[in-house]
Amino acid sequence: MLFIICLLLILPACAEGLVSDLKKSEETDGNASGQFSFRAGVTWEMTVNDVQQLENETMVERRQKEWTVLYPQNRVSVSNYYAYLAYIFHQDKLRMIMYEFENEPDSSFLYLTGALDSVYGAEKETTARDVMMIMDQLYPGRYTDEQLKNVISWSAPDGTRIFLYSYAENAFAILYASPETAEAGNYNTQGL
Repeated sequence: MLFIICLLLILPACAEGLVSDLKKSEETDGNASGQFSFRAGVTWEMTVNDVQQLENETMVERRQKEWTVLYPQNRVSVSNYYAYLAYIFHQDKLRMIMYEFENEPDSSFLYLTGALDSVYGAEKETTARDVMMIMDQLYPGRYTDEQLKNVISWSAPDGTRIFLYSYAENAFAILYASPETAEAGNYNTQGL
């Protein structure tokens, strides 16, 4: 009985501390501040080294001019599936993140559509051209209009654009584009 009385006296103080800790967490969490936050706490503007320190995977780094792609050697767990993950940097600042799913049935695409809806709200119809304009910055010609199907998108509060699309039979991708990358007009227009 004495134990229960002591417990009842201690619980309100513990609960107050827990609520305080949650408020502090909300104040410093990327999602609470409106800043996009990806797995392991990865956010836009991070450097290659920042992301490598946060990821628990062995990462491979590939550089080409001003672009760097960082990816794990193995597929990673995403929702109920496994996908290839790539972090894409421009001038050592994180600008895009991509998951590629291969050999997955249409039901996987539909399931992930619902999962993304639950995180970012109702999806919006978009065009293949929107994805192509973003990807052309890194890999011109990676996709064609005919190749991209079922393109849908979401927007995060900070302006991050999220795209889900099929690019081959039983293959689809989720592309996260930073607000800077997602803006139209990111082409080099020198001399035009």
